[in-house]
Amino acid sequence: RWLGVGVTLALLPAASIVGFAALALSPSVASVVVIYVLRRAGNFAIARPIREVLFTVVPREDRYKAKNFLDTVVYRTGDQIGAWSFAGIGALGLGSTAVAVTAVRAVMAVTVAIAVRAASAAKVRKTRAMCPTS
Repeated sequence: RWLGVGVTLALLPAASIVGFAALALSPSVASVVVIYVLRRAGNFAIARPIREVLFTVVPREDRYKAKNFLDTVVYRTGDQIGAWSFAGIGALGLGSTAVAVTAVRAVMAVTVAIAVRAASAAKVRKTRAMCPTS
C-alpha cells in the first residue's frame, strides 16, 4: 500500500541483483544459502501476494486459466532456461563468479526493459487522457 504495486513487484528483482552481486564478490556456500533463504522469503512474503493483487480485476475463469499457465509453463520454462544457462556458462569454462555476474547483467537488462516498456505505456495513457478522441 505504501509503495504501490509496481515498486513492490520490482523489489524481488532488485534484491536478486544485490544477491548475485554479493555472490560474485563472495562465491561461497554460506552466501548461496543466505541469498536463497532471503529470496524464497521475499517471494512468499512480498512477490506472491502482490502478484495475486494483479488478478483481482480478472474474471474468475480467466484467472484460473492464466494462473495455471503461469504456474506451469512460465515458471518451468524459466527454470529450464536457468539450468541451460548455468550449464552453458559452465561449458564455456567459466566458474560460479561468472555465472553470478551474468545473472546480475541479465536481471538488470530485463528490469530495464520492463521499466522502459512501462514508462512508454504510461506516457501513452497520459497522452490519451489529455487528448480525448470524441
